[in-house]
Amino acid sequence: METWIFLRDLAQDYPMDPDYQQVQNYKELLVALRYVIPNPSERSKYAYYLDQTPVDPYLTNRLTFLSWIQKGSNQLVSTLDVEHRILMDRIWSYLWAVGQAYPNQPNFQEVLFYKNFFLTLENTLPGAVNRRVYVGVTHQVPVDRFLTSRTNLVKWLRIVHYHMTAQPPEADSIVEHFGVGHVRRHSAAYASVVLLGCAVLLYLTR
Repeated sequence: METWIFLRDLAQDYPMDPDYQQVQNYKELLVALRYVIPNPSERSKYAYYLDQTPVDPYLTNRLTFLSWIQKGSNQLVSTLDVEHRILMDRIWSYLWAVGQAYPNQPNFQEVLFYKNFFLTLENTLPGAVNRRVYVGVTHQVPVDRFLTSRTNLVKWLRIVHYHMTAQPPEADSIVEHFGVGHVRRHSAAYASVVLLGCAVLLYLTR
């Protein structure tokens, strides 16, 4: 993806009516680029696009050159590695900001607003694979119980981020780690309260 951003920036200075030498200069650059792109996967895809869609007819002016760049970018944007990079570099930056702006003591309306926002991402995140992983994690670890404070919402975002960017564990292990553990902690607390109540009752009825 960085290659296409680089090319868009270069194209901003491409003439609207280039002469022969200017066309040749840019063509040489585009050919040379195929051998130096840092990411091997992106280099291979760029070379394939350059072979399948020769740039010559698109170097007539700045607009046609930009259309060639946009077409190449669109063909690659659906690939898995680009999807994950888009999510990490742009969307996650925004989601972290959303989490940090959440109130420490949210009211009922704020809880609903934020819950609705994170639910709508199930259908709008870029990339089918990203959406499937996001839905899988958020259904196993619902955001609802983490909307009690900013700290808890950030914890939830960390959980989702880990499973979106690393190899997600099996669904059962997610439930065991975030579901059963949660229930066990609350069950233990509940049991302690019950035992304390019984002790007080026994003391009062002596």
